[in-house]
Amino acid sequence: MEFQELMMGDEMVINPELRERTEHASIGSYTHPYLVRDRGEELAFVSLDYNSIEEQLVIYEIFVHSGVRHGGIGTHLQQIIESVAIKRGYTEILLHARPLDHRTQKSDLRAWYEKRGYEWQDDDQDTMLKCLKPPPP
Repeated sequence: MEFQELMMGDEMVINPELRERTEHASIGSYTHPYLVRDRGEELAFVSLDYNSIEEQLVIYEIFVHSGVRHGGIGTHLQQIIESVAIKRGYTEILLHARPLDHRTQKSDLRAWYEKRGYEWQDDDQDTMLKCLKPPPP
C-alpha cells in the first residue's frame, strides 16, 4: 500500500467518493492528508495530525471507499498508522469515531475500534485513545 500526500486543491484523485472526501477534509497546520493506493487502485483517504509537541498522533479521518470495504483495508491502514506513530515517537493515538457516510453505523464503528485496542475516553462519547507499545529491542 502506498500513501501519497495530497496538497490543497489537488486534482489527482479519480474516484468520485474519495475526491469528495478530500474536498471536504479539514486541514490544520499539522494535518497531512493522504490518498492510499494499492497497485494503482485508489482505496482510501487518510488524514493524520503530526503535532511534535504532543505525545499523541491524531487520526482525523480514515475513509475506505465503499467498493472495497470489508476486505481488511481499514485494519491494514490502522496497522500502518500505528507503526508510523511508534517510529515517530508517539505513545498514543487519538481519534473521534464518527461515521463519514450513511452506510456506517456508529455502534459498528465503535466496535471496530474497540476490537483493535482503542478505549473510550470518559469526557467525550466519540473520543477514543490507544496506548502504543514500542516493539521490543
